[in-house]
Amino acid sequence: MNNDTWLAATTSLGLLGAIVRIKFKVRPDFKVYADQKILDEKDVLNADIYGMIAPYATANLWWWPGIKKFHHRFYDEVAITDPGNSLQNTFSISQFDATAAELLLEGGLKSPTLNKIAEATFFGIWSLPNFRDNTTQLPIILWPTTGYAYPVLIGGLYPDQKPEWEMGLHGYTFELAFPVTIANQVLKRIRQLFDESAAQGRPMTSTYRSGINLKFGKAFPDLLSQVTETGEADWSKGVMMYDHPSYRGKNGGRYNDAFYHNLAKVLISEFPCRPHWTKNSREVFQLVKEHGKLDAGHLQRFEAVRAQFDPQRIFKSYVGETFGM
Repeated sequence: MNNDTWLAATTSLGLLGAIVRIKFKVRPDFKVYADQKILDEKDVLNADIYGMIAPYATANLWWWPGIKKFHHRFYDEVAITDPGNSLQNTFSISQFDATAAELLLEGGLKSPTLNKIAEATFFGIWSLPNFRDNTTQLPIILWPTTGYAYPVLIGGLYPDQKPEWEMGLHGYTFELAFPVTIANQVLKRIRQLFDESAAQGRPMTSTYRSGINLKFGKAFPDLLSQVTETGEADWSKGVMMYDHPSYRGKNGGRYNDAFYHNLAKVLISEFPCRPHWTKNSREVFQLVKEHGKLDAGHLQRFEAVRAQFDPQRIFKSYVGETFGM
């Protein structure tokens, strides 16, 4: 469908009211494999990034800037008769791991050395499959692994563990989407910022269990999503979503907090980009507005649909008000 009602509803931001009925086309369940390789940073920053992603049903990269490595994770379909039955662990963690992580990351609020140890530890853990057999709950120890699409691609929680936030581990989130066609430029600019911070005595590492996540999405001609196509850049090959979580200390603090504010300002001011609607601070949304990163025509078309669905403007949000909706 390509009418504006549908294109607005796909990313409604809650501004069209409650969507109470929708019609889906359901695809039969299928199986996929997951595989992962370790790459040197230079071999990603100088690579054909679109070529690394395009051959697969989906793929992503996890960046470990302190040790200058990437994990390249990729998935594709296998026969439904494949015996694999894997479950990916997305957010669950054991009590032991949570306690160890908290000790390192709390110390890392002031000590870059402890952050380096934490990153090296997380990297080593993430190099192994974060999967179990979904029937026996035994760990999968070798790549590749296979299973049904949802448990492998999306995953879930292990039954004997709890999600990170229930273990007292919290973070700040920051995510922007860029055209894949300029992915190398963006990543090299971020590396420059990492190097500048290190030269100032504040080396940066990933303080999240799976590193900095680079996700990829295909172009889709809706109005307000991260993957919509607009004329200020070439979005035809889809987007790279730069998802950079960072540890939030018990006192609300963060190691080298100024770095993250500067990172947002540089990326938003220098490159065509779009925000993730639920993974950013109000500061980021204001920067996006100030630099005109949302297409004015798309905003007007969305507002026209909203006028039909909510003429009294009952449904509101900070995001909507920031961008005049």
